[in-house]
Amino acid sequence: MRIESGDIKPVKRERLCEQVYDVLFHRIVTGELGEGARLPSEHALCASFAVSRPVVRDALDQLRKDGMVASRRGSGTQVVHSPGQSGTAPSVEKIDELLQNLEFRTIVEPEAAYLAALRRTGADLEVIRTAVEAFEHVAVIEGQNRYHLDRAFHVAVAAATSNRRVYEAVRAIEYDIGHGVNLARHLARFDHLERRKAVCAEHRQIFELIRQQDADAARVAMRGHLEQARIRMMNRRVTVPKM
Repeated sequence: MRIESGDIKPVKRERLCEQVYDVLFHRIVTGELGEGARLPSEHALCASFAVSRPVVRDALDQLRKDGMVASRRGSGTQVVHSPGQSGTAPSVEKIDELLQNLEFRTIVEPEAAYLAALRRTGADLEVIRTAVEAFEHVAVIEGQNRYHLDRAFHVAVAAATSNRRVYEAVRAIEYDIGHGVNLARHLARFDHLERRKAVCAEHRQIFELIRQQDADAARVAMRGHLEQARIRMMNRRVTVPKM
């Protein structure tokens, strides 16, 4: 699907906020910022991420709502809880929200993969290939988590359908996909290399089937990919201790 220049919109503030949140979340989960560690000042974070202060404040507000950091006047913002170290689990409501999101994606995205295999152009394949390789490089070689790269793969597949409604449906749940990845990390305590390798292999398989224009197999592979996401999340679920 061709995206004309008039379709290009400025990056929304909430998406910039999600990117800042994702990086800080990753540093806390992996222990780079351990419990008691002090985060850089708002001014330093603005300079580091090249974003405005409201964006940084929104990201910090979300971390505070998640119970991961606390801010005290004169002391700045400190890490008070690390999912990688604690047995505290997300609420039942949040887990249910993630499962509903995956259920919706299982309805939409396998059909997107089917149509993409039938209609993809050479340009579409390059965009999907780039998304696959970018995710592999960051997730496996660098060992980091960047949910927007996983998200870019799914959006690229949707764009290859040449169906604007399908594309818009996948784009509409981008924000939920990002929250889903972060919630999955809460449940998993931290994102393991083997899990990331499995996701990369699934992305690669879907890309190859789309490239080969095997529409039925691409549909099955995408459905399997999303089902595996649900299984990985539930298998690593942290049990809430009884009070």
